[in-house]
Amino acid sequence: MKVGEKRAYAICLLHILMCVHNVWPFLSLYDINCRWSKHFRHFVSHSSGWSAPLRAWALAMAMPLPPFHINMHIAECAEQNSLKRIAGAGRGNGEPTEIFNRFLGLCGAVLQYAAKPVRVTWLQVQQGEWNRKKE
Repeated sequence: MKVGEKRAYAICLLHILMCVHNVWPFLSLYDINCRWSKHFRHFVSHSSGWSAPLRAWALAMAMPLPPFHINMHIAECAEQNSLKRIAGAGRGNGEPTEIFNRFLGLCGAVLQYAAKPVRVTWLQVQQGEWNRKKE
């Protein structure tokens, strides 16, 4: 299977983790899972050294995009590979805050030269929009 170094290292690490150390992860977060997961599943399907239960587990393992990286993908990719679609997967304590800060950070280029009252009003409007989007 021809894959680049970035994909081969991740496949090797998961193979060692699962086959040698007998750790069966529920999911794998990787910033290129939308493209990488098919290479991992191809590797599992076409290589020896996997017991039948472990192979079934590896093929069914969830491979979403990490929350910090998902906003960098096109909308269809982000929706298909979101943690929201995986039963039992949640978010850590700091992640919603970081995602919100990234959302507000996009306003920085527009607001860097604005007067403080304008910045405060604009950020309050954006915070309201963020809360509306979550509902």
